[in-house]
Amino acid sequence: MKFTPAYRFFLGLLFLLSLSLPGYSQDFNPSGLTFSTGSSQGFLPVREVYRPTAFFEGNELVILWQITPEHYLYRDRTFFFSDEIQFDEAIFEEGIIIDDEFYGKPMTVYREATEMRLPDINGTGYLRVEAQGCADAGLCYPPTDFWFQVDTANQSAVYLESPPSIDITQEAGNQIQNPVNSLWVAVIWAFLGGLILNLMPCVFPVLAIKALKISTASESAVERSREALSYTAGILTTVLGIAAILITIRGAGAQLGWGFQLQSPIVVLGLAALFLVIGFSFSGRLEMGAGLAGMGQHLTEKGGKSFQSFFTGVLAMVVASPCSAPFMAAAMGYAITQPAIVSLLVFAGLGLGMAAPLVAFYLVPALTRLLPRPGSWMVRIRQILAWPLYLTALWLLWVLSAQITSAGLIMALTSLACLAAGIVFKTASIGKSARLARPVVLGFALALFFLASNQPKTIAQSEQFNLAVLDSLIGNDQPVFLDVTADWCITCKFNERRVLHTEEMEALFEQNEVIYLVADWTQENPDISALLDRYQRVGIPLYLYFPANSSQAKVLPQILSKEIMRGLF
Repeated sequence: MKFTPAYRFFLGLLFLLSLSLPGYSQDFNPSGLTFSTGSSQGFLPVREVYRPTAFFEGNELVILWQITPEHYLYRDRTFFFSDEIQFDEAIFEEGIIIDDEFYGKPMTVYREATEMRLPDINGTGYLRVEAQGCADAGLCYPPTDFWFQVDTANQSAVYLESPPSIDITQEAGNQIQNPVNSLWVAVIWAFLGGLILNLMPCVFPVLAIKALKISTASESAVERSREALSYTAGILTTVLGIAAILITIRGAGAQLGWGFQLQSPIVVLGLAALFLVIGFSFSGRLEMGAGLAGMGQHLTEKGGKSFQSFFTGVLAMVVASPCSAPFMAAAMGYAITQPAIVSLLVFAGLGLGMAAPLVAFYLVPALTRLLPRPGSWMVRIRQILAWPLYLTALWLLWVLSAQITSAGLIMALTSLACLAAGIVFKTASIGKSARLARPVVLGFALALFFLASNQPKTIAQSEQFNLAVLDSLIGNDQPVFLDVTADWCITCKFNERRVLHTEEMEALFEQNEVIYLVADWTQENPDISALLDRYQRVGIPLYLYFPANSSQAKVLPQILSKEIMRGLF
């Protein structure tokens, strides 16, 4: 089968995304925790490995675990939570003590089956059991929540296959986040979130590229419709591809979130290289000819503007993936608790919202007339727009600096320098010997690219967010504020600079004796993934406020304001 340039580019993008999967990226995981995509290595989904049931014996609730052979469950990583039900300290069986490689100390574990008892239990509501275990073959599952609906008056306890639809509506100041409880509400909210994504700064360079294309769009209604459909198809293909990977890996037991690919150094560096190449093209330093660097012109010759529109949509969705907008969080949270087809419909709503503004320009000629007419000014605009692309590449390198070592960062910079030199060698008036050196320089860039991506920065265990630490702090005399952030999260940085890290907010936290916790998700952290799953979220930022003497969190909006923060107190 002969692949067109369009398909070669898309297959390359899927290859980069596949390298970001946890099964591949175990070498990049500072905690040493590995995950599997499932069947290829024989690993089972976590809820097939650990199968709990619950029943009453007098005033004790007994939770019986059936554990698949060649797997074990940690005793010291099993916790019980409920706001409606009261019970005394859990009673565990004796278990087996092993020298655990993951935690680096002796741990008590259970195999085949075990009972855990909650004495003097009283109340009606939901009981959440957080548990963690491993397979003998080398896989450790992330902490996972198992839910039960308990009624002590009738002595009934039912295990829930999926998290309950808990009303997590919380008032923060004068703003309320309403829960999403139906497919169509989720699709509408996802569509609105996609619309707002177009306003995010990370998407601006790509939208500017498309605006230039619209200015020179054909007058033919048929051609304009074809380009609009191609752009939409590029966005939908990408968002549904990312969603399918997310659903598949979560179904195999790993807890991933929106933007997970930006946790992989190889994807971050690959995107930096891509934006550098596009920037060179806009600066006039690269005439898009044949080969990888010549994709644009080649697509024009072979596939026309439809292919260009398709890949602009692909690129827009890729760079938007680390962003999270209002309405998105609740919609995505609903999606991950539903069957795959329902989840994909919600993600499709997000993609359609992302595509809608530019599609409107394509399909409504009156809107196009608002744009300047084509002319020589477009050359200057292209050169100006190159700078946001260069700045995006620099931002990605800054993200990369938090993921790899200093030596790896030097390799990454050298790789991009060699890539730039290869572009210059192609376009400059140079001698034959320099032109012959171009393949060597580009080969050196490629080698350094993979070497740099394989230089993970080790994070001390004490510096990583630990879910057990959070659980030990909440419910005490001091309120707790949790900021789930990442270097690649544009919305997070916007909130930090404008609200959280201001002198006024720091004084407010100090005045109210608030414990401020940060959960940094720049690199993989299974505890953060489990936390997101606990609150039915797949993306960040996530802001949680626990009042004093309460373990019930107030879930704040993703776009913060000082008024919202003041309203907490």
